[in-house]
Amino acid sequence: TGFVIGDKIYVGTGAGKSFEVYNDFYAYDINIDRWEPIAPLPDTTGGRKQAFGFSLNGKGYILTGCGMSCSTDTLRKDVWEYTPGPSGGNWIPKNDFFGDPRGGARGFLVDNQFYFGLGFMKDENNKPLYKRDFWKYIPENDSWAKLPELIGPGRGFFTGFVLNNKIYFGLGEEIFKNGSIRLFDDFYVFDPDNNSDPWTRCENDFFLEIAWNASASVEDIGYIFFGAQDFLDNNTYKNNIWQFVP
Repeated sequence: TGFVIGDKIYVGTGAGKSFEVYNDFYAYDINIDRWEPIAPLPDTTGGRKQAFGFSLNGKGYILTGCGMSCSTDTLRKDVWEYTPGPSGGNWIPKNDFFGDPRGGARGFLVDNQFYFGLGFMKDENNKPLYKRDFWKYIPENDSWAKLPELIGPGRGFFTGFVLNNKIYFGLGEEIFKNGSIRLFDDFYVFDPDNNSDPWTRCENDFFLEIAWNASASVEDIGYIFFGAQDFLDNNTYKNNIWQFVP
């Protein structure tokens, strides 16, 4: 995961092929085309994957995620704030995320406001429970406000983008307790200015059930990149780029 501050891209944490998780972080300077290590995330458990990062008001933030197994005892709800500076900058802990510990969640910046939610937690038998909750971060007092829940099914590893100050997102996956996987093709719009009924389902679903996509928006167009229909099967990975015009 990562974030952007000024002319630098910050990337860190994640998992490796040898089933280890990391807490190291790096900065890429686009002006000189160079990577350099920065202060690692001070994770006392040794690292995490499936965290989410964003930047706000010149600071970087990392929150939630899980250890390699994503078992109940490794799911996180902590939030860390990064300030660039000499000697690699520094991290400080913020108040924990107000929702349940989770992995596979996503967030979006709209008009300098951060919105975050969904993903999965685990039940008492360590089986996944997919969330529909949605939250807004309030940096002035380091707190979270709970918003109306998604009107569709809960899910993880979905994707989305921001167009015209509205959040468009969908796709993703749900793993049932028996291990079977449900993929989604539905898409929704969240309007932060509509306090009473912010959610609307898009009239047209995506034409493919898929998860683990990347996404971006450029001007008034959204883009979805790549993805997979089975994370463990390389034959289901896609190299397509799709375009969305609202």
